[in-house]
Amino acid sequence: MPWSGPVSIEWWGPVEVDTRIQRKLTRLVEDMGVLLSEYEAHLYDMTSRTPKGLEFLVPKIELTLPLYEEGRTFRIRMMRLTQTQIFLETQQGDAVGEVFLA
Repeated sequence: MPWSGPVSIEWWGPVEVDTRIQRKLTRLVEDMGVLLSEYEAHLYDMTSRTPKGLEFLVPKIELTLPLYEEGRTFRIRMMRLTQTQIFLETQQGDAVGEVFLA
């Protein structure tokens, strides 16, 4: 049975994101919940199979989230050392929030 849990975004960071754009991004990220869960599982598998001390070699996963109507682009960056962290960033690389899979 595929994962169907909720996805949430905790907004923070040095760059303020307009409320309307936050709503659009939230809907987009919620719709990607199953995909994000699959990628998180792959990162977990790669980390668990990596020899001790070499966990930093596990790749990061980056997904681009274009908002064409707004003329803006955001990015989801997933990385794992001890646990998976999923950050939402601007195209310039400024973190604006963190995504949580429940």
